[in-house]
Amino acid sequence: MMTRMYTPIHIDRSPSEVFDFVTTPSNWPQWHPSSLGVEGATNHSLTVGEQVTEWFHVAGRRGQVVWTVMERDAPHRWVIDGRIVGRNAGGVVSYTLQP
Repeated sequence: MMTRMYTPIHIDRSPSEVFDFVTTPSNWPQWHPSSLGVEGATNHSLTVGEQVTEWFHVAGRRGQVVWTVMERDAPHRWVIDGRIVGRNAGGVVSYTLQP
């Protein structure tokens, strides 16, 4: 069984601004407490098929995850699939933005 977390929030910015910010990996360590750093194509909003590697610290564990963009419908929806390096584990993160 897959764990699913759902967190609705309101951000006082346009969907385009939020989409560009959250889909640009160099921004992740600024707002996500588990993100320690990201390498690869990090300076732009990623498109389908692009990959980056992120270093993370979650629940006392450190590791690397390779994220691949699976879906992009700017500025509404973005989906990435992550595979943890050296483990048979991973997850999917999706963002759905509404005005």
